[in-house]
Amino acid sequence: SIIFGTLLYFVTLLAMQGFSLIFAGMVLVWKIEPIPTILNAIMYVLAGAMYPITALPRFAQMGSLVLPQTYILDLLRFLFTSSQTIFSITQEIIILAILTIILPVLGLIIFDNATYFL
Repeated sequence: SIIFGTLLYFVTLLAMQGFSLIFAGMVLVWKIEPIPTILNAIMYVLAGAMYPITALPRFAQMGSLVLPQTYILDLLRFLFTSSQTIFSITQEIIILAILTIILPVLGLIIFDNATYFL
Protein backbone atom coordinates (compact mmCIF):
# COMPACT_ATOMS: atom_id res chain seq x y z
CA SER A 1 0.00 0.00 0.00
CA ILE A 2 2.84 2.40 0.87
CA ILE A 3 4.82 1.22 -2.15
CA PHE A 4 1.81 1.72 -4.43
CA GLY A 5 1.23 5.21 -3.01
CA THR A 6 4.89 6.14 -3.50
CA LEU A 7 4.89 4.83 -7.06
CA LEU A 8 1.69 6.74 -7.77
CA TYR A 9 3.36 9.91 -6.44
CA PHE A 10 6.27 9.62 -8.87
CA VAL A 11 3.96 8.82 -11.79
CA THR A 12 1.98 11.94 -10.85
CA LEU A 13 5.14 14.05 -11.00
CA LEU A 14 5.96 12.82 -14.49
CA ALA A 15 2.44 13.33 -15.83
CA MET A 16 2.20 16.82 -14.38
CA GLN A 17 5.63 17.71 -15.76
CA GLY A 18 4.18 17.11 -19.21
CA PHE A 19 1.35 19.55 -18.51
CA SER A 20 3.86 22.10 -17.21
CA LEU A 21 5.80 21.95 -20.47
CA ILE A 22 2.61 22.23 -22.52
CA PHE A 23 1.48 25.27 -20.52
CA ALA A 24 4.92 26.87 -20.76
CA GLY A 25 4.85 26.41 -24.53
CA MET A 26 1.41 28.01 -24.71
CA VAL A 27 2.64 31.05 -22.79
CA LEU A 28 5.67 31.38 -25.06
CA VAL A 29 3.54 31.23 -28.21
CA TRP A 30 0.52 33.28 -27.20
CA LYS A 31 2.21 35.55 -24.63
CA ILE A 32 -0.88 35.33 -22.40
CA GLU A 33 0.10 34.25 -18.90
CA PRO A 34 -3.36 33.54 -17.41
CA ILE A 35 -4.00 30.67 -19.86
CA PRO A 36 -2.29 28.02 -17.68
CA THR A 37 -4.11 29.27 -14.58
CA ILE A 38 -7.48 29.08 -16.30
CA LEU A 39 -6.77 25.64 -17.79
CA ASN A 40 -5.48 24.40 -14.44
CA ALA A 41 -8.72 25.46 -12.75
CA ILE A 42 -10.78 23.70 -15.41
CA MET A 43 -8.68 20.55 -15.05
CA TYR A 44 -9.07 20.71 -11.27
CA VAL A 45 -12.86 20.56 -11.63
CA LEU A 46 -12.84 17.98 -14.43
CA ALA A 47 -10.45 15.64 -12.61
CA GLY A 48 -12.86 15.21 -9.73
CA ALA A 49 -10.79 16.97 -7.10
CA MET A 50 -13.85 18.58 -5.53
CA TYR A 51 -16.45 15.88 -6.21
CA PRO A 52 -16.67 12.64 -8.22
CA ILE A 53 -16.69 12.98 -11.99
CA THR A 54 -19.99 11.10 -12.06
CA ALA A 55 -21.58 14.33 -10.78
CA LEU A 56 -20.39 16.18 -13.90
CA PRO A 57 -22.45 16.51 -17.09
CA ARG A 58 -21.80 13.74 -19.62
CA PHE A 59 -19.65 15.91 -21.95
CA ALA A 60 -17.47 16.97 -19.00
CA GLN A 61 -17.09 13.35 -17.91
CA MET A 62 -15.68 12.56 -21.36
CA GLY A 63 -13.18 15.40 -20.98
CA SER A 64 -12.15 14.20 -17.55
CA LEU A 65 -11.23 10.76 -18.89
CA VAL A 66 -8.25 12.18 -20.80
CA LEU A 67 -6.72 13.81 -17.72
CA PRO A 68 -4.18 11.85 -15.69
CA GLN A 69 -5.33 13.69 -12.57
CA THR A 70 -8.67 11.88 -12.81
CA TYR A 71 -6.99 8.49 -12.48
CA ILE A 72 -4.49 9.67 -9.89
CA LEU A 73 -7.25 11.00 -7.64
CA ASP A 74 -9.39 7.94 -8.24
CA LEU A 75 -6.55 5.57 -7.35
CA LEU A 76 -5.68 7.62 -4.25
CA ARG A 77 -9.32 7.51 -3.12
CA PHE A 78 -9.27 3.75 -3.60
CA LEU A 79 -5.96 3.44 -1.74
CA PHE A 80 -7.15 5.39 1.30
CA THR A 81 -10.87 4.60 1.43
CA SER A 82 -11.28 1.43 -0.69
CA SER A 83 -13.93 3.28 -2.72
CA GLN A 84 -15.11 2.08 -6.10
CA THR A 85 -12.97 3.23 -9.04
CA ILE A 86 -14.10 4.46 -12.45
CA PHE A 87 -12.54 1.47 -14.21
CA SER A 88 -10.75 -1.56 -12.79
CA ILE A 89 -7.52 -0.83 -10.93
CA THR A 90 -5.50 -2.51 -13.68
CA GLN A 91 -7.19 -0.48 -16.42
CA GLU A 92 -6.63 2.78 -14.54
CA ILE A 93 -2.96 1.98 -14.00
CA ILE A 94 -2.53 1.17 -17.70
CA ILE A 95 -4.31 4.38 -18.77
CA LEU A 96 -2.24 6.40 -16.30
CA ALA A 97 0.99 4.80 -17.54
CA ILE A 98 0.11 5.63 -21.15
CA LEU A 99 -0.73 9.24 -20.27
CA THR A 100 2.48 9.48 -18.22
CA ILE A 101 4.47 8.55 -21.31
CA ILE A 102 2.50 10.64 -23.81
CA LEU A 103 2.21 13.92 -21.85
CA PRO A 104 5.92 14.57 -21.18
CA VAL A 105 6.80 13.69 -24.79
CA LEU A 106 4.01 15.93 -26.10
CA GLY A 107 5.09 18.64 -23.66
CA LEU A 108 8.69 18.49 -24.90
CA ILE A 109 7.55 18.71 -28.52
CA ILE A 110 5.26 21.67 -27.83
CA PHE A 111 7.82 23.49 -25.69
CA ASP A 112 10.61 22.86 -28.21
CA ASN A 113 8.50 24.22 -31.05
CA ALA A 114 7.35 27.16 -28.92
CA THR A 115 10.94 28.33 -28.45
CA TYR A 116 10.98 29.27 -32.14
CA PHE A 117 8.48 32.03 -31.31
CA LEU A 118 10.95 33.79 -29.00
